[in-house]
Amino acid sequence: MVKHNKIYNCLLGAAIGDALGAPLKTRTPAMILQDYGSGNLVSDFVKPLDNSVVYGMPIASVTDSFSLPYTLACYIAECGEINSAIVGDALIAWSESKHTKIHFEKFCDGVIRKGIERLKGIPVNDPREYIFCENKTSTASAAARAWVSALFHPGDMDFAVRDAYTITLPTHNSWLALTGAVAVAAAVSAAMIPGVTMDVVVQTAIDAAEKGYEKAKQFGRPSAGANVARRISMAVEIGIKLASDPEKCIVEMTDLVGNGIHTNETVPAAFGYFVAGGGDAMQTIILAANAGGDSTDAGVIAGALAGAFSKGTPFEGAYAEKLKTANSYLNIGDLAQTISEVEI
Repeated sequence: MVKHNKIYNCLLGAAIGDALGAPLKTRTPAMILQDYGSGNLVSDFVKPLDNSVVYGMPIASVTDSFSLPYTLACYIAECGEINSAIVGDALIAWSESKHTKIHFEKFCDGVIRKGIERLKGIPVNDPREYIFCENKTSTASAAARAWVSALFHPGDMDFAVRDAYTITLPTHNSWLALTGAVAVAAAVSAAMIPGVTMDVVVQTAIDAAEKGYEKAKQFGRPSAGANVARRISMAVEIGIKLASDPEKCIVEMTDLVGNGIHTNETVPAAFGYFVAGGGDAMQTIILAANAGGDSTDAGVIAGALAGAFSKGTPFEGAYAEKLKTANSYLNIGDLAQTISEVEI
């Protein structure tokens, strides 16, 4: 029962993080306070404004940031294993499904799009492929789906990391993307251990990032950028220092760590919000969403992490019902039950 609840809360937290952050994406924290919160932090699903990236979508709609890992989790649960073929099939199915095709067409970034085209056998014209450092694939969208491996390896961080590489490589083969992916996968796996402390979860992420960066050098493409492990430490320090002042915490985090699309911004920031939330799953998600920038990936990562760490029913209220209304194809409860019974 504990295992099922951890998996369910992890999935639900990721979905809420995506849907709450979607209308706020690309904005600055100050813009969000003015445009959506009337001077306050946004704490519930809101209708996207007409200049939002998700304009026209129903309130509480998820985006590619959650629907892709959800589809991936469904495929793995059905097949009972994680390998490159299953990951590739899931990515293609997600891009073509009647429920999620709109996410591929409307929201999918160029990195994932090109990766899926390659999987489909479509020639990809990339005139800059000769460049030595592969910085364009260093985005956080890899980490925003790599946590799925932890659902199948709760408390077994080594296996979660192993499968996080498999999940990441089809689209994000850069050192930094792989580093962020394994850091999140390892931390979510650790967060599912009953009674684990927040310090242990954070240290697990830092250790995984340090080891993951060295391992990524063996088979990934070089990428330049700030060190993920050290930035996680920086973000955590900010989160601890400013936990009692959410608005100041968000501003400090976005100013010093960032909340852009790159792995070494969004991933560390998510850990900072996790610590600042103090174990409160919704507070963690609210902080990540109200930071703006890449708020969907940040919301998914922070939500998955805080959901896995939480106990009982951390998402009280109508969050789950609103998600179901806006995204009828999602069945998080059944998926969590299936995953909890799968042995990989």
